[in-house]
Amino acid sequence: MASPGKLLIIGAGPSGLMAAFEAQKHGFEITIIERGRSAGGLCKTLEFGGCRFDIGRHEFPGGGEIMEMWKEIVGDDHTLFKRNDAVYTLGQFFYVSGNFQVGPLSQSMPHPRHVLERIPDSLRTAFLASYDRAQRESNSECRTAKDYRDRLFGPEFTYEAFDAYSEKIFGLQTSEVLLSSFLPPPSPNLLQHCLHEEPFPSSISYRDAKGRSQVGFTPRAELDWYPALGAGMITDRMEEGLRGPNITFYFGTNALEFCQEDSRIVSVLVDDGEGKKTTLTADHYFCGLPLRQVCELLNPKVPAELDNLVRERMPSRDVIIAHLVIGRGDVTPHHFIEVFDRNIRTARVTNYKLWSPSMVASPDLTGLGMELYLESDNPLNQSGDEKLFEVFVSDCEKMGLCRREEVRAARFFRVKGVAPAEVVRYRRHRYQRVVDYLEALENFDQTYRQGQASAMLAAKLAVRRLIGEEHDVAGIL
Repeated sequence: MASPGKLLIIGAGPSGLMAAFEAQKHGFEITIIERGRSAGGLCKTLEFGGCRFDIGRHEFPGGGEIMEMWKEIVGDDHTLFKRNDAVYTLGQFFYVSGNFQVGPLSQSMPHPRHVLERIPDSLRTAFLASYDRAQRESNSECRTAKDYRDRLFGPEFTYEAFDAYSEKIFGLQTSEVLLSSFLPPPSPNLLQHCLHEEPFPSSISYRDAKGRSQVGFTPRAELDWYPALGAGMITDRMEEGLRGPNITFYFGTNALEFCQEDSRIVSVLVDDGEGKKTTLTADHYFCGLPLRQVCELLNPKVPAELDNLVRERMPSRDVIIAHLVIGRGDVTPHHFIEVFDRNIRTARVTNYKLWSPSMVASPDLTGLGMELYLESDNPLNQSGDEKLFEVFVSDCEKMGLCRREEVRAARFFRVKGVAPAEVVRYRRHRYQRVVDYLEALENFDQTYRQGQASAMLAAKLAVRRLIGEEHDVAGIL
């Protein structure tokens, strides 16, 4: 079979590996450059203290083409399970009914009825009174995510059930998150309706004139899927399958410049890490770098108004990841916990043994992965392991997950400039004109950093587009 051409892939993370994995099936000559010394990016699984931990949380939504993509890579080496997730706020764990979206913000939703049934009478009365006031005070359009949430549930409920978590992950007040269209006021009886409905009504939906979802509720899937040995199994299997004379990896290699002529990329200037510069050429280019970095590397530069847009202050967060080995098997019945409580610094907790029994060497152990998001200049970023141990273990004790003496081992990782899914949606929403500019490049595709599952699917469809299929790669979120 004749080769359909040369494909240069920038970045050997999940999306770059998937682009190569798919391109190999169609006979492309593939070159992959990666600034790190190994493939996989943050999609790695590490063994520590008798437990296996992912670097951060990775989800593997089932169904449709995404499920087929996972199965193709790992076959039967996976688990299927019904997730039992929780939100921790007001000093309690609450049932998660699904994901609630307002504009670019999407996060788990504690069921209002479950919250109202379990909180003290005085707080419940305050929540309902706040909701009633919100309905009486204004019938104007909702301009921000906070406007709409306040109108749906009342400011008091929104403050406890949404805002703190958005601020932890997002780095912005929800009042700063503008909707792309001003929304009409929601149903005035929604919270009362929630008190009597189970599950949370899925009829909350609104799309703007361009068809973009502005408000919606998505119930949790019946079954979730997870690689038996952790998320790193996905990238390990893909890398193992990328062998042959038509595939070349360059590790420790940085992209310095994307040379553009008219509406095409003609070459990429790279540095081998030791100061030697080389120009690489291909027929097609696929990039997994952040959008801002892509714009900085283009030569000639993007138009000034677009350059100014990507240089605006956008939410980019650092994250400290903790791996705790707990000497007890029944730490929590929850697979995943989102921490909305303002008295807890941790934002997310993952109980890996419930995702796959193979993630622990013994049923008497539990491996907890914890994530704390912060600004790059936060003093905690410079703290030693002793301080970090105190922060994370103290959070565990406050939530009743474990006692200090049960923690057998701990280690910590710092990751700079991460873009969680919530941030990506916001960036995608703000960067639309930049996305349109890049989409006009005839032989260049990129994933826009949408999170592992979506980024990998975008990579797969980008390659299929090269062989004549039609796909909206930029539209995958």
